[in-house]
Amino acid sequence: MARHKYSAKILVGTDARKLHALLQDPLVFSAFKELEKDDATACFMQLFDASRSGKLKNHETVIDLCKVVAEMLAREGTDMKYGMRYRYLNFMILMRSYGGNSARQYALLSGALPCPSARHLRSLVAKSEDALQNPQLTFENLARVKRLADSIKYTGPAAVAGDCTKVRKRLAYSNDFGGHILGSVLPLQECIVTDRDDIDQVMEKIQKAKCEASQVRAILVKIPLPQIPPLVIALLPTDGTDNAAKIVEQHLLLLKMAAQLELPVISFAADGAASELAAQNLMDNQETPCPPMTYDYPLYGIHLRAPVMEKTGPVVSITDGFHGRKTGRNQPQYGTKTQSMGSEVLVNENLVQLYETGESGILHSDVHNTDKQDDGPARRIFHHQALLACTTGDEPEMMIRHGFGGLFVYLFVLGNLFDTWINRTMTVQNRILAVLRGR
Repeated sequence: MARHKYSAKILVGTDARKLHALLQDPLVFSAFKELEKDDATACFMQLFDASRSGKLKNHETVIDLCKVVAEMLAREGTDMKYGMRYRYLNFMILMRSYGGNSARQYALLSGALPCPSARHLRSLVAKSEDALQNPQLTFENLARVKRLADSIKYTGPAAVAGDCTKVRKRLAYSNDFGGHILGSVLPLQECIVTDRDDIDQVMEKIQKAKCEASQVRAILVKIPLPQIPPLVIALLPTDGTDNAAKIVEQHLLLLKMAAQLELPVISFAADGAASELAAQNLMDNQETPCPPMTYDYPLYGIHLRAPVMEKTGPVVSITDGFHGRKTGRNQPQYGTKTQSMGSEVLVNENLVQLYETGESGILHSDVHNTDKQDDGPARRIFHHQALLACTTGDEPEMMIRHGFGGLFVYLFVLGNLFDTWINRTMTVQNRILAVLRGR
């Protein structure tokens, strides 16, 4: 009852409509009545009787579920002559790729069983059809996404995102697809190695030009369906000097290829980096044959614009909400050291005092030597429990603690804004109100 009482109405209403549609089937309705009486045996006997009379031919889900249960019971039998069958190499690849501790886990497994080497497993993965064969932004890489969409009969738009991640500077020789020196931002045509002496010459050329890659820009495409992971279509080496014009050029190239594949693209997502924000502004003002989608509300200073491509449709620029929340957390400690909030101020010491109240739910590591890339401190600091810890007393006489006024305003305003991005159950009206309140 408590779960139903405090559940979001949008979720409860959806479940109720789905249940009402399922109960139109007489077989499902009779089984549901037995389950309401907490009589699982009678429910099972009804399903068993229906299966004997052939009434479950159109209920593939029930049939598959019964097969799974039968297989599970068969495996639990002690008189089985043979065990469960699986592909040996697929099992080993799965054991090696299971999370951050997979290397140690696989080493323990290799000590007890004869397992293939990690190098052999990497070669198998590299030769797989699902592996990215060319890290450049090519037509074939995007065509993989289109083939996946066609295989699951999805005809809607896809979402695109890009971000840069730091890598260790390193030059290495590779003989895959010919001899090349990898690890630089130069085109592969300038890094070709034909004999042994060319290796040192090409490496020296890269080092003198200071063209070692310090970052990798990953471009991903996501089909917005559950249980469909994003697909990497490009891994572009960069030295961190990418500007907005170059990023927009990549976006336009991707849209051109998507138009040839008839793959609609609905959005380009990015974090809060200055170059990517500038690229989004350039993309929003891009001139296209179709008139753009616009929305203006001068009273609140809201002016929205999204270009409409001729074949792929409208393209909306999106900023990652989780990254914005993390940036909002880092500002008092690493960015703007002192922020004025009317008659109050916000400094990092306020976060320390919030932790010392013992009521905020934040940890010691959230205010001392915090990892700037960790989402955990940002999630806890912008939680409603931390906002409540800035106050004292009970309703209706609740007051803001002395010296916590600036922090209260900061957490309240930005917390509302981040909810408009991240909260999955907030209504459209509440999202708009939160944004207007933040402005």
